[in-house]
Amino acid sequence: MTSKSPYVKNTEIKTYFICFFALEQPYKTSFLRIKITNVANPLKKGKEYEDMDILRGYVEAVKRNMETMNASDYDGKEEDLRRQQEELERYEQRLKEKSASADRFDQVVDAAVDCAAGDISFSQLEHMYQQKGS
Repeated sequence: MTSKSPYVKNTEIKTYFICFFALEQPYKTSFLRIKITNVANPLKKGKEYEDMDILRGYVEAVKRNMETMNASDYDGKEEDLRRQQEELERYEQRLKEKSASADRFDQVVDAAVDCAAGDISFSQLEHMYQQKGS
């Protein structure tokens, strides 16, 4: 099923319907455990949702850049690094526009790099981002 809403992704809809289907089945065992993940909150929209998408995209771009820099040399590595640098600059520009100050921008970028390196989780990054405000 495809959604036209920008806040609901196809995987989220599939997860919801799979869980709904499981609830409709007759109980065959005495225990029924359902873990619902990636279910979109239709009330979560606007700036907060967009900010988290930008932050998540930036972290993923930093991860790709780290992997490329640490990879052994190959044909086209310089071109890949150049494209990745341009992508990082686009994300950084969007983050800078949403930041209240230069110091705040630096804190967000430092934390995003820590997240990409695996030093902190994305939920910790998200909490830090929301706690201090953009």
